[in-house]
Amino acid sequence: MRTQRTIKLAEAEMAPPALSADQERTQRRDEYIARLAQGSYAFNPPTTIKVARPISVALWVDPVAKAAELAQEMGKTFPASAGRIEADATAWSPRMKATLTGVDFAITPVGDKDFDGVKDLSANARTEWGWTLVPTAPGKKQLHLVLAVVLPPELGLPRELPQIERNVEVEVTIWWVIDHYWERYWQWMLGGLASALAASLAWWWKNRQSNASL
Repeated sequence: MRTQRTIKLAEAEMAPPALSADQERTQRRDEYIARLAQGSYAFNPPTTIKVARPISVALWVDPVAKAAELAQEMGKTFPASAGRIEADATAWSPRMKATLTGVDFAITPVGDKDFDGVKDLSANARTEWGWTLVPTAPGKKQLHLVLAVVLPPELGLPRELPQIERNVEVEVTIWWVIDHYWERYWQWMLGGLASALAASLAWWWKNRQSNASL
């Protein structure tokens, strides 16, 4: 006959091992993310732009509107970029963070250059992020948009959603070439101009002297 102690030992062996604090937090974080609502986003990354010319880029996240509706509304607000607006479904949480980065771009958040990208979202209306984008060099470039779910403090750092990467063709302008190369090579250019001018004057003087001796 099994004793009470034997039964307790058997039950202890069958019980799952206790979770560590980190494992428990990971489980709670995964459960929190799994329960997130769904929303829509619209984003208007440029496809072709001029070097050194600013352009406005926006991200909208909405817990109510469908992606197509959001894209249509963004097209009315930014008619110049209507043809390149993309929209889709996304996870939605009461607090999110959006960041836009890219090599050879000067990117400034609209309203506050020190803005870290974190916003409290409305449960019944869209939330907007905006950036002023200035390409600093011509060529094929890439923009990176990261939207992240800001978790409650006890669950750890923000959970990033799949990153959106878009290629951008930055076209050169004659004014950029003049400004760029003048800044770098003005001494050489002035030296070359002086040499050319001196050569022209020498040729003019030689011809003048030859004509005078006839």
